[in-house]
Amino acid sequence: MRAEKKRTSEIISVGGAYTSRDWLTYWQEGSGEGPRHHLHLWALVEPAEQCQLRVYPVQKNEGISGVLRCRSPRGEVVNECEISASVGQLVKLPISSFLEECETDGGCRHAHLELVTDVQVHGEVELSTRTRTTFLPPLHRLSEREPQAFPTTFGEQYRHLCVIVNPTEQQCAVRCRLYVGTRAPEETCLVPPNGVFLLSPEVLFSSLLSPLMEGKGGSEGASHEAQGYLRLLTRSGRALGFHVVEERTFASGERVFGALS
Repeated sequence: MRAEKKRTSEIISVGGAYTSRDWLTYWQEGSGEGPRHHLHLWALVEPAEQCQLRVYPVQKNEGISGVLRCRSPRGEVVNECEISASVGQLVKLPISSFLEECETDGGCRHAHLELVTDVQVHGEVELSTRTRTTFLPPLHRLSEREPQAFPTTFGEQYRHLCVIVNPTEQQCAVRCRLYVGTRAPEETCLVPPNGVFLLSPEVLFSSLLSPLMEGKGGSEGASHEAQGYLRLLTRSGRALGFHVVEERTFASGERVFGALS
């Protein structure tokens, strides 16, 4: 089952830094600048039609000064810019224009976003289609030996992406296990330093899911959907970030994105 979430305000030490147990956010000493706040997010600019980053300070009486780094799935910095806002202002950035040099990965153009600021900030990524808007919060934290599990519906209308982000300078391994009925296949993925790994359960576990979604072995007239749990676990000794994103396609052809995590 999914691990119980702690309060966002609960702070613990991780390798000389301090991080929230909910979001992948922490304070870390800078080079002669004192402690700097780090916040990690994930942005999807294709196939989403519009993608915008919204950032605001946790304390309303503070302004923002810092740097936004956009990293490719391989961990390379493809764009970097300074951000600033006066007290009471909200930072809004159209991310699509920052990721023109980012390669397509698995049919998606996406990136690992890292915000380094002088004050504690919160942020979200706004994904928009013609008729709907979805907000992705900062990446959730995946800690060593603290597995995370999510109920998931598999079917013809659904597609899922498990987004795993590695904010460290070393390659990290994550084990992904799918529970459907009495079966529980597992695969291990390697996430490059500062990079992103996109995992599609429908592809990774196709030998198990395809027959279920095609209705094989089921009763006549049954809907071609399967219920399961997706479980993530790392033993890399470092905190990683993750999202589980669901894409639903309607009969009209409209595609809608939502965060399950």
